Amino acid sequence: MMLSQAVIPEMRKVGGGRIINIGSTGSLGAEPGFGAYTATKLGLVGLTKTLAAEFGSDGILCNTVCPGYIATDMHTVANVRLAGENDISIEEMKRRRYECVAMRDAGLPIDVANAVAYLAGPQANYVTGINLPVTGGVPFGI
Repeated sequence: MMLSQAVIPEMRKVGGGRIINIGSTGSLGAEPGFGAYTATKLGLVGLTKTLAAEFGSDGILCNTVCPGYIATDMHTVANVRLAGENDISIEEMKRRRYECVAMRDAGLPIDVANAVAYLAGPQANYVTGINLPVTGGVPFGI
């Protein structure tokens, strides 16, 4: 929010720009054990939609990319924590978590980067106020 407040005046001066926030599947639904995380990501979605509505006429497009299970250090830490809490192996935890993923595996950071590049590029000149899931097919409301 503070970064958006800082850059919007400059974007208005130059006739527009792009704000691309990074949400998560927590922006789209909920997963047990991640209450605070989900609440903050849902707030980010509200901010994105508000900025899109308020500044679209200034040529400022605002969207959120919502990654699902992406093979990052943060994701590994979550799998380890959940495996310990459930007294199961990390491999079993991954199997359980990925059951709801159509592709049955975690995505890669490049998958998220490609979504950001799309929203930053000319192909998305008329796209604003959306949440773009990069989830491998995770249903909403997990």
